[in-house]
Amino acid sequence: MNTKEILLGLYRKKACEQIPLTFYSALFPTGILERTVRNLGALCVKPVSPCMTETKNVEVEIRTEHVPISIRENSEVYLGVWTRTYHTPVGSISEKIRRDLAYGTGNWVVEHLIKKTSDYRVVKYILENSTYHENYQAIRQAQDDFGQDGIVYALMNRAPLQRLIVSWAGVERFCLDYYDQRDMVEELLLVAQEKERIAYQIAASCPAEVIWSPDNLAEDVTEPKLYEKYLLPFYNEQAKLIHKHGKIYAVHMDGRLAHLANLIGKTEIDVVESFTLPEGGANLPLEKALKIWKGKTIVANIPASLALQNSGYIKQYMRGLKEKIHYRDNFVLQYSEDIPRVGLAKTLCTIADVLAEDTRREG
Repeated sequence: MNTKEILLGLYRKKACEQIPLTFYSALFPTGILERTVRNLGALCVKPVSPCMTETKNVEVEIRTEHVPISIRENSEVYLGVWTRTYHTPVGSISEKIRRDLAYGTGNWVVEHLIKKTSDYRVVKYILENSTYHENYQAIRQAQDDFGQDGIVYALMNRAPLQRLIVSWAGVERFCLDYYDQRDMVEELLLVAQEKERIAYQIAASCPAEVIWSPDNLAEDVTEPKLYEKYLLPFYNEQAKLIHKHGKIYAVHMDGRLAHLANLIGKTEIDVVESFTLPEGGANLPLEKALKIWKGKTIVANIPASLALQNSGYIKQYMRGLKEKIHYRDNFVLQYSEDIPRVGLAKTLCTIADVLAEDTRREG
């Protein structure tokens, strides 16, 4: 079997002695390192949205600014900040976004859309006036481009609660409004949930085999009570639909999860994706996660600190990690969180070599 077939088999709860290595396409520049890692058996993961969004009666204005912050090898490095403003009949809201300076692989919200309580109705209006359409051709095209070298995930919006916290309001604004204006917060969440039901109906029939929600879950923000009230029922509702169509449900849970572990165990998703190992700063040991989440596949992200170590240390670490995993455990290792470029090639090639050495222990 090739790596793609092995990965999908693990996602569908089929035991395998191999530990696949995967990587996000967005983190890898095309070139010799990407080719080398793929030749070692690593699989590229590319998220593509199964939906296109049409929004009526909303005017979007984008303004950009570039502030030079340093000079490197005679080239200016810019902090690119842009402001996106939404003008609607019920008011205007804006957000500020900047490029990730450390790795250049993503964007960060530096000023959220919701800054005051009246902004909720504007976000609600935008949602109510948005319509989702199929985007299946984009998924088919990506699948054709990859062949067996990669897998295409159907990229969903974050679950409504996570979208509110991460994208729309930010942690502080959400906490204040949730405890002072809970009815207003829940009204927006209900509208978002209805829209996501439509999006998941479209996704369930799309060509992708894996439906992926990039929720960035962490107990530090989404405490157990919030998870149990808003996320557990949402995930289980979508899981029922996804499984009815024979597809796999994966959720990006890359934060500290120890106090959410039992609730995640009750969640009917198939894949806990981008799980952070304790060496990466998380608080849930792998052995405990494997025990609590029996029947789920754990896709762990590679601890970035490995890039600062020598090849001998990385080999020792990887062999120790393999000893923790029974061959019936569904486990995948993934480059899904940024790793310092200075040690990236050494880290990934060493990991791939160790994964290819022999099979997992059977004891």
